Amino acid sequence: MRRSYLCGAAGTVRGLAGHASSRRGVNTVKPNKPRESEHLGLPGAEDAEWTNERQRETERVGVPTSVPTDFKTLIQRFYALQLERVETYRLFDEGHEAYMRTGPHYDFDHYKQLVHEITQAFCGISKEVLQIKEKLHQDFDRPDLSEHIEKLQSKEKQKLELTAKLQLARQRAQDHPEDEGCQEKIQEIKQDIIKNKEDLSEIMQDFKYDSEECD
Repeated sequence: MRRSYLCGAAGTVRGLAGHASSRRGVNTVKPNKPRESEHLGLPGAEDAEWTNERQRETERVGVPTSVPTDFKTLIQRFYALQLERVETYRLFDEGHEAYMRTGPHYDFDHYKQLVHEITQAFCGISKEVLQIKEKLHQDFDRPDLSEHIEKLQSKEKQKLELTAKLQLARQRAQDHPEDEGCQEKIQEIKQDIIKNKEDLSEIMQDFKYDSEECD
């Protein structure tokens, strides 16, 4: 049960891909010309460059490494992992925007690959963060920092779920422009994301203050 929080949230993200699959037309229509986000691999990705560039992007994030053994390096690694999360979200958001431009006959195959790679990246990051959490508690007797990470992981899980819900709501709004309720739902989710980011920022500030207290 102590599995990665974000691996647990991955079902929500995969569910988003499942919905996209149900919306896909029988015949996939390719975009007429490449878009500015082509390097993320969704629209206009006829050649092998899509796969190569997408791999290079995702290989830079979420790759587990050995957990540092000294306190300062451990803290620095934790901050680096949080930056990797930010980068992964950037790839996820830009990839989804590119996918949306392939509508109404969505390029689901490339989007499904995106969801798989993003899920793997988040799981790898989260797994290492939990290792740092345990090390801070057991090896350095810092249950306060461990508790901050526990709260952070819960909020990161919520953030991923909200991001998936927002992407789904945006696709529904695009598919049903006459439905005003879709826009209302988007605004509601955006407000939840703003609150979530505020909570994450507060947790990170508490972590920073407590981790530097002994310096």
